[in-house]
Amino acid sequence: MITEALTYLRRSDSAVRTVLIGTVLSFLSFLVIPAFLVAGYTVRVVRAALTDDEPPVFDEWRNLFTDGLKAFLIGVGYFAIPVVFVVVAVGADLVVANVSGLAGGILGAILAVVGIVLVLALWYVFPVGLARFARTGRMGSAFQFSEIRPVALTSTYAVAWLLALVVGVAAGSVSNLLFDLSLLGVQVLLGLAITFYAGVVTAYLYGRGVGEATPIEPAPEEPTGRPAA
Repeated sequence: MITEALTYLRRSDSAVRTVLIGTVLSFLSFLVIPAFLVAGYTVRVVRAALTDDEPPVFDEWRNLFTDGLKAFLIGVGYFAIPVVFVVVAVGADLVVANVSGLAGGILGAILAVVGIVLVLALWYVFPVGLARFARTGRMGSAFQFSEIRPVALTSTYAVAWLLALVVGVAAGSVSNLLFDLSLLGVQVLLGLAITFYAGVVTAYLYGRGVGEATPIEPAPEEPTGRPAA
């Protein structure tokens, strides 16, 4: 699976164009709209990877933006509450520790750990929800945890998620090194290109993992003969 993911974009005749556009949009992501366009492309990669289709291209920009915005809102729906929980728990830990001493500090630490575990758990299942959105086009399907749980518990998806984690960490390390070498220049653009390419690789791994864990049944064939009289 990892080989297919690393070479996925090379299936397309527009691979270089795609990476160039993705790099430029990533560079302009501080303008917000380009960031949504990159997120929308990521959704397209997940959608294509579900059935191992050819790599998507940057086109139909309005739909691309809409998919990216919806993916962002889904992410907010997943992580807003646990992140707030962690922040509140840490704040409460500092306040209670000053007032109640060691016992209060331990209680705050426990709450913070629970919040962090919740964030990690949602980070694991979020790609499944994103893949369900990519498949159906409905944001609500990303939160159908009764359908998400069986996929997330498969070894196929677990391996894909772990591979995506390794790719993300490796690409992040290389990109950060390049960013440290120059405030603005070729190194920064190269780092953004690596980050974008790694994002495509991880999106493919997520989509392929979910696709293999929940294969889509082919549509029934149309009858070719005439019905008997």
